[in-house]
Amino acid sequence: MINPSFNAFSLRRLNPFSGTLQIFSTRTARALSSNGFNWEIQILSDSPQGLWANTPFAGQKYYTFGIWSATEGLRQVPLHPLFNINMMIDSARELTEGLAGVQDRLPFPREDHYELWLLDEETGQPIALLASAQLEADMAHKEAERWVAAARGDFDFVSQHLSRKHLPVNDGHNPRVHASVLEALVSGRGGQKHRRAWYWRDKDGSGKTIQSMEQNLPAKSFPQLPLTLDWEDADDQALIMDYIGWKDRFAETRNSSRQRAYRDSGRVRSIYTPGWVVNGREWKGFFRGKSPDLSPGPKVGVLRLELLDTEMTKISFEPATADLPKRFRVQLAVLGSGLRTPVGRGENSGKTLDEEFVVLGWRGKEVETAKGQWTLPLPMPMQAEPKRRAVVAWLSSVDGPAPLQAVGGWLP
Repeated sequence: MINPSFNAFSLRRLNPFSGTLQIFSTRTARALSSNGFNWEIQILSDSPQGLWANTPFAGQKYYTFGIWSATEGLRQVPLHPLFNINMMIDSARELTEGLAGVQDRLPFPREDHYELWLLDEETGQPIALLASAQLEADMAHKEAERWVAAARGDFDFVSQHLSRKHLPVNDGHNPRVHASVLEALVSGRGGQKHRRAWYWRDKDGSGKTIQSMEQNLPAKSFPQLPLTLDWEDADDQALIMDYIGWKDRFAETRNSSRQRAYRDSGRVRSIYTPGWVVNGREWKGFFRGKSPDLSPGPKVGVLRLELLDTEMTKISFEPATADLPKRFRVQLAVLGSGLRTPVGRGENSGKTLDEEFVVLGWRGKEVETAKGQWTLPLPMPMQAEPKRRAVVAWLSSVDGPAPLQAVGGWLP
């Protein structure tokens, strides 16, 4: 249980959607993190001008004190000499000691249960998340007029689908043509009056309308993502999928579906990034700088993977126990290592991401356990230039995503 003198929660960063912000606070300090690893430490203090004898008191507000992580500790930033440094040090110590004790509880539960959705003009169904709020009183300050695809000054979105239609990204007047087309598409679903409504989202996912004539909605009415994937026109659907995979060039809707399968089976508490699953269970040691426990699990059998040629594999399994499901789902993935991705915008702007064992393609099928041997073509990898490629196969029950046995190795 988290100490009642602490408050730990998360809020979504909207609009556009930019992930979630993890927040850990005391009466006099708070820590903010977008990745659960590096935390900005802020201390509540009197403003420096209010500490001068002849200057007006401007009240208290939060000031950045430093950056903290579980592995590197606190790195303090330079501070105004008129601050009460000893008080700020004590507040920071209390905060970081409490934060260190709850790293395994990340991600913290979301508290922005009030959601403002753009609605389909005809059906009244939610199609795009415009804003969220922690308190009903905050709703009045977040009356977003329209859905935004990218932050102001972010010109990076390029739709491969629109590019194939020879639509330029920059037409000389608008440097974000593709984003503008997408925003017009989404806005058009809401009609000229931009039909929208606030909902209180319950734990079961259902939505109760707030200050609106719209009807309450069941959980299935709300998109899994902040933007609906339900588009009738094939061109519209292609544009939407380009956007979903935009921020991460290796993103796939199927990967998000696997994350939801782990959540729905109770193996992870929620969906977040970066999320780690070790032996089918959520692992949060990453946030504390720890290494995962890779000790052997129960003996279920020997799984073998053989390359028959450049396109086909043979997968065989010799069970070591009779206590196995009658049907497996056999999965095969091609991984890329030594990849580098430059980051043009956001908190990591100017950095280059070094990426290892990135899923470039995967496929699977249901098989009978008793058969013991199956052939499966290598999945077609997405376009990338890894220094090395690997292949991995694993078996799981058809009723859940957790692997029962896995095998892998480098490709020639």
